[in-house]
Amino acid sequence: MAIGSRTDPLRRELEAALAERLFELHFWDETALPATSSNGAAVPVFSARSPAAVAHALMAPGQLGLSRAYVSDELEVDDLDAVLDLLRDWDPPAIDGPTRRRL
Repeated sequence: MAIGSRTDPLRRELEAALAERLFELHFWDETALPATSSNGAAVPVFSARSPAAVAHALMAPGQLGLSRAYVSDELEVDDLDAVLDLLRDWDPPAIDGPTRRRL
């Protein structure tokens, strides 16, 4: 993990907002937010190429935001089947307005 990374504040906020993560998120500065659980299934790894990937996911949590980030080539996934399983079974938590603005 990079020391003094530009994504430190973002990762802290995401860690708090998404306390349970059945996925791993890698950032453009080579840092990562690890999964908190796997529920016995494969844990997909998302690689955000830029802040736009995170913005897509925050503006439309779930399938829509991730799809937008993916088709715009701002987000890579390591295992599309694991992502589809995650999206089928996982309900992202609601993120309140003040948290969304900080993110």
